[in-house]
Amino acid sequence: MSKRYIEELLKDINNISQEFSSTKCEDFLFIINNILKMKNNIIVDHAKNRIDKIKNTLNIAKHIFNQEEYIEINNNNTNGSDEKKVRIYDYIDEMIKKLEQIEPTITSIIFKQNFWYKQIMNKSEYDSLNSVLNLDIDAPNEKTEETYDEVINLLGNKMTTNKDILGAKNKLERIKISYDAEIQRKQQQEMEMLKKLEDKRKAVQFIIDRYDEYTWFDKNSPKKHSFYILGINPRNITEDQLKYFGKRLKHILHPDKEPNPEWKQKAESAFKEASLAILGCQKEFRTKILKTLEPGPSAPYLSLIGIENNSQIPESQQNSQQNSSPSSNTTLPQYYPTHAYYPKFDLKCVDQKIGTILIDIKCPVQLGVIKKVIVYAHRPIYGTEPISLIPEDIYISCKNEIDVNIKNFNQNIEARIDYVQPLEIATSTKYYIGIQLIAERGTTMINWNSINITLHKFSNKNIIKKLLLSFKNASFINQPQLNVILSNENKDDMTTFLNDCIAKAKSWAQTV
Repeated sequence: MSKRYIEELLKDINNISQEFSSTKCEDFLFIINNILKMKNNIIVDHAKNRIDKIKNTLNIAKHIFNQEEYIEINNNNTNGSDEKKVRIYDYIDEMIKKLEQIEPTITSIIFKQNFWYKQIMNKSEYDSLNSVLNLDIDAPNEKTEETYDEVINLLGNKMTTNKDILGAKNKLERIKISYDAEIQRKQQQEMEMLKKLEDKRKAVQFIIDRYDEYTWFDKNSPKKHSFYILGINPRNITEDQLKYFGKRLKHILHPDKEPNPEWKQKAESAFKEASLAILGCQKEFRTKILKTLEPGPSAPYLSLIGIENNSQIPESQQNSQQNSSPSSNTTLPQYYPTHAYYPKFDLKCVDQKIGTILIDIKCPVQLGVIKKVIVYAHRPIYGTEPISLIPEDIYISCKNEIDVNIKNFNQNIEARIDYVQPLEIATSTKYYIGIQLIAERGTTMINWNSINITLHKFSNKNIIKKLLLSFKNASFINQPQLNVILSNENKDDMTTFLNDCIAKAKSWAQTV
């Protein structure tokens, strides 16, 4: 033991902020590394022993100094650094007292680090953030964020150099990514519910207003027709389209999910009038010359029931637009729909480890011989079903084209999706499967049905590999890196990369 060692030790203790506490603990890592010398230890008893040894060392050190010997110290004032001389014995006693004062804070921080390290490492990355943070499942988001920030600060680079603790921090950050995605999903759901409610009320008010106008028209008026009430152009719609559009419109108008009593009463009235108007339209296909009817105001819900804006334009205007754009038809994609028919089919999940889906497709009579079946598996998204006529490849995790030759219309077609792209593990996720039929009389629309699948936690290498294959061609995934991971077939690497892919898929799903 030398005077120089004691002087340096005293200087380090003196440099600790006088305001050091559990809330102002910026000097904690300095204390652990420079004074207690316990870089890789997170045991409370060890810290207590180290502090006791330092206090004993300082008491013994008094014997190597004269009682009247002085030492120059830095006051560490906020106004500047003032040098002053103090008696070494008094200075040692002062630093011992300072150690005693900060010891509870040091041991408390180490205890918390140790506690949170064990808590995080004993949890799965698929557990909820509230569960990992020991919070009630219904705890407010503000409380969760506050606790998370506190724990992250405790386990961060400014508070430790221990690799195990830093690993726990990284794990907690990954869990937080899933939590944030879930919060965004719920917020988006709430926004969608509000948007649907707004769209419903606009539709309800439109039907009520148009019906009121309809009742005032003279019976010989070209506007006295049921299409006027619905806001649909009678010149550009078929009976099959009307059936489909009417079904969607009644779904929008249905009063069951209207929370406001006044609006619920309005919705009941609008639902009744719209239902009668749809029946009236079906009758008018046979009793009136539709081209002579005058279209009314366009409904605000046309896009919601599948009617494109240009379908409201009179045929003469459409023809002139088509003539002025002779190249427009040349840009249509392959298998562009020619018939407003939506194939009917059932879905069944037969393997929840990878999400294998069996599909039972019913053959329609009106299309003639079925030549081809196209099966689409949409990448999982938050929100409503896909609405694109032909989805871009980046949105599709799997596309199967099956050549068939079905002439017997009582015969069903069977197809399958081998695996789906994971978005959640051990949590129910909605997947949209689309079916399109290519027949001798034309091409159908893509009909999307949904199925909820709860994927099991992946266990063996083959399952992980199949789930990774679902991210092929995904725009949000590094494809060369994915190919390398798949070719190496290292289970640990594949598991880590799959977790990264799922995290990126959650972020991507928020943008669609």
